[in-house]
Amino acid sequence: MRHRLPRLRAVQSRRPHSFQWQIPLTLAVGNSSHISTETIIWVSNKTETHRVGHMDGETWLLGNINQTGYFRVNYDLHNWRLLIQQLKTNPTIISVGNRAGLIDDVFNLARGSFTYHNTQQLWVTGVSPPVSLIVSPSRTQHFTSVSLSLSCEDQSNSTGWRVRRYTDSGRLEDCSSLRRGSQTGSTCTIRPTNASHTGVYWCQSESGQKHHPVNITVHSGVILESPVHPVTEGDHLTLRCLYRHTTAPNLRADFYKDGSLIQNQTTEMNITTVSKSHEGFYSCKHPERGASPKSWISVRRVSNEHCLFDSESQMSVLNILSSVLAACPYLLVTVVLIYRCCRMRVASVEEETSV
Repeated sequence: MRHRLPRLRAVQSRRPHSFQWQIPLTLAVGNSSHISTETIIWVSNKTETHRVGHMDGETWLLGNINQTGYFRVNYDLHNWRLLIQQLKTNPTIISVGNRAGLIDDVFNLARGSFTYHNTQQLWVTGVSPPVSLIVSPSRTQHFTSVSLSLSCEDQSNSTGWRVRRYTDSGRLEDCSSLRRGSQTGSTCTIRPTNASHTGVYWCQSESGQKHHPVNITVHSGVILESPVHPVTEGDHLTLRCLYRHTTAPNLRADFYKDGSLIQNQTTEMNITTVSKSHEGFYSCKHPERGASPKSWISVRRVSNEHCLFDSESQMSVLNILSSVLAACPYLLVTVVLIYRCCRMRVASVEEETSV
């Protein structure tokens, strides 16, 4: 876990001096049914790494409890997803104050371009997006030591689109700066892949427009074959569990959604008619080869007006906001009461002034 401390400059001195504060960072860890008591870490350096108790793939971390510190807290993509899932399934585990803090943090982090997000877009039938990120092989999870291609296909045939990525460690990179990565025109080629190539990739124009973010995971063992882009309601969906060190790459495995077993000992999982309820985290597990990473499968809905509201982002600020707000009715009531109280006090002052 890394922390960046503020630098201060002495106003009275002719020579600039840098000072560092010790910052108390309060933390809590939790899962679907429990949250720990808060602990405190004193951060004394610009960058520090701390091991926070026992954390597995289902445990999330929450920092700056009740926003007692004057700073923002950002998380890696996996932790954000776990927090969103918690807010959707059992929000009361996280207090109202901390849910409000998540709203405050995510909006300010998004304003500074520090979150995994993309503006939601409204696409009308017949109108194509300006650019599409094409991934080959066409899946979100990939083996190590293979070739991976990501290409920005522009519908208007204009030039200047490049592939960029945001890493789990928080770095923003061009394809050409990746180890083993090369950019030719609008195509990024990574050969051979390794686990460090995991991250969020998107197409970016010379003017800074961003489109089609895709979460790519590179893993050395078992992987889940799942679609790169959101699936439309009513479509057919097939998931497979792959392992390259066997004669037949398709494994007979168990399939999971949001951590729960939904189908066991099958070479592929089929959903004949996709609905919004099928949206979630999917993974597969083989008893001998191990488990795949999780992949988020997004389902987009087509309305009666034939308009498409597309959630291309695997992790969007609006997704976080809607999850938190849906889980915070008491927060909304509190805001309304404070507003009415302020109005009553203003009216009272105006009456006294008129007298």
